[in-house]
This record gives sequence, structure tokens and C-alpha cells, in this order.
Amino acid sequence: LHASLFFPESDCWTVVNIVHGVLTFVLLHWVKGSPDESTQGEYNALTLYEQIDAGTPWTSTKKFLMLIPAILTWISCHVADYKPFYIVVNCGIFLILIIAKVPSMHRVRLFGINSTPGIDTKIEYSPKKNPKED
Repeated sequence: LHASLFFPESDCWTVVNIVHGVLTFVLLHWVKGSPDESTQGEYNALTLYEQIDAGTPWTSTKKFLMLIPAILTWISCHVADYKPFYIVVNCGIFLILIIAKVPSMHRVRLFGINSTPGIDTKIEYSPKKNPKED
């Protein structure tokens, strides 16, 4: 975008940050399952990010995947001279990506969005009635 000279540098970096944020959110935190059929459906309820390093938190791979949005956000805000509009847009994308990567969000589906029926549904047990009481 910046090579075209039609857009200011701050807009270009913000667009890069937004495109990166949307693509990585969809690919890492939305799409579930594994293309490998030898897993026999073991990973059908997990996103790619949840499958990385067998779900172990704070590995070097997951730290790296948290560092990339931070660097892109910092570059975008710095190039835009920390103007409020760019800070809100870039930090909004950053927060969405980082919250999705926090270990306490592992296998959490907010408000049931993107939950897998039959796998993510909670089963509630009620005490069984005594058949002799009927």
C-alpha cells in the first residue's frame, strides 16, 4: 500500500495490523479441527492455537505468537505518532488477539460463540428419582 504513494504510512501500517489480526484470528482462533484424518476426530473441538504444543501454556512458540501482534501494534501506533484514532483501532485489534491467546481462555467459548454442538455442550446431571416412589 505504501509503495503506491496514495496512502499515508500510518494508514498502511494500520491496514497491515488489521489484516494480520483478522487473518490470524480466523486461522488460529476460529477454525477448528485438524486436516489430518489419522487423528480420528480427536482435535475436532480444538482450534489450531489450542492444538499447538499439546495445549501447554507459555511455550516459546506461543510467546512468539503473542509477540507478533504486539510488535505490529507498536509499529502502527509509533508511525501514526500515537494519534487517538490509530491507538484505538490498533490496540483494539491487539487486545482481541492477546485475550484469545491467554492460557485461561483455553477451550473457552464466550457466550457459546463458535462452540461445537455435542462436544462443547455442558451436560447437567440431575439426581435420579427413585422408581419406587412413583
